[in-house]
Amino acid sequence: QNKYLSTGVIAWMLNNAWPDMIWHLYDYYLNAGGSYYGSKKAFEPLHIQYDYADQSIWIVNSVYEQFNTNSDLMASYEIYYIKNMDLLSSQTSMVSFTIDSDTNYMTDLKLPSISELRSNNANLDKDETYFIRLALTNI
Repeated sequence: QNKYLSTGVIAWMLNNAWPDMIWHLYDYYLNAGGSYYGSKKAFEPLHIQYDYADQSIWIVNSVYEQFNTNSDLMASYEIYYIKNMDLLSSQTSMVSFTIDSDTNYMTDLKLPSISELRSNNANLDKDETYFIRLALTNI
C-alpha cells in the first residue's frame, strides 16, 4: 500500500561479524541465511500479501504489464489449523490489476473471521494459531 511513500529498504544486520545464527541476510562465511530467502520472496515483482491492519489481501504489481481477468491469473488463500494442519477455509478468485500498482482484494477474497472459523469447525481451541497460505498462480 505504501509503495511510493517509502524511499527504500534498510537491511538491518546485513551480515555478521562472526559466526552466529540470527539477524543476518548472509552469514560470516557469505552463505545465505533464512532472512535472505524471506526478503527475496517479499520483493518479488508480482507479490500477494496479507495486511494485518485490516485483515485484507493485497497484490503488488511491480511489473510494467497490465493483468486483467483474461490473463489467467488466479489468487487464492487457504487457512490451516496449527495442531493437525486441517484445511479450515479456502477461496479462489480470478484477478486483474494495472501496471505498477497495488490492489486490495478484500471484496474478491474475503477472509473469514476467527469466530466464523470456530463456528464452522467445532474442534478448534479458543487461543490457537492459524496459518494462511496465499498463492498467485497462472492457470
